[in-house]
Amino acid sequence: MPVAIDEAQENITKGMSIQRGCENDCIYCFARHATTRFASSFINKEQPWTEPVKIESLKKARAGQTTILFPFTHDITEINVNDCIDFVKMQIASETNVIIVTKARRSVTTKMCEALKEHRDQVMFRFTIGSMSNDTLIFWEPGAPSFEERIESIEIASEMGFDVSAGLTPYLDINEDDTVRLIEYLNGMDEINRHVWISKMNNPMPALSCAGRIDETTMSTARELAASQTREHILSLHDRVKHLPKVRYISNVSSIIFGDSSSC
Repeated sequence: MPVAIDEAQENITKGMSIQRGCENDCIYCFARHATTRFASSFINKEQPWTEPVKIESLKKARAGQTTILFPFTHDITEINVNDCIDFVKMQIASETNVIIVTKARRSVTTKMCEALKEHRDQVMFRFTIGSMSNDTLIFWEPGAPSFEERIESIEIASEMGFDVSAGLTPYLDINEDDTVRLIEYLNGMDEINRHVWISKMNNPMPALSCAGRIDETTMSTARELAASQTREHILSLHDRVKHLPKVRYISNVSSIIFGDSSSC
């Protein structure tokens, strides 16, 4: 029998993917930079990141791996949703739980929920929403869905009986009030029955360069965001949301708040 999904383990499990590249074209994407810089010689580094290439040899999780994050370096779209469903079912068959992490599209969420509804005890969703502002989302994640569509996807998954988390991973608003407003909104959603995870953006400069986004407007905005996510600002944010019961932190924030590297 599979082990129940342990929320405390959500951020220390293995991440797995089925392709290289992603239609979301997030300009802060670490995976694009890592693939371009470090990938093996058999990968065509000239292939546009927004034209994904499927990984030919897909694997099951390692023996003893009870939970994986999926997908880890791309999203789920109309183009790859069937392959993603097949991959999740392969993991489920080997008694591995799957936390589906996505900047969700309404139609894709509906299709995945329908295909996986018999496996709700082994599948949960974490919907990534870094801002309530569509202008902000379009700037950082130009190919990803709107705020409203991501909220609708949360409602769809909850209505279908799945456990649901949300993630400001990372949070994208420079103004702390905007971030607090989003956290409070998500914390207040009955459809989110697990947690609201928060992380800051790791150094985006290498990713921005890799994405060809080195214009002054982008670089200036990235510097402003980094300046709004310093230790002082993160501690201030924590003071304003620590009373909210669903709030949890990814390691790059929890290490600042609690002085350790675990997620809590």
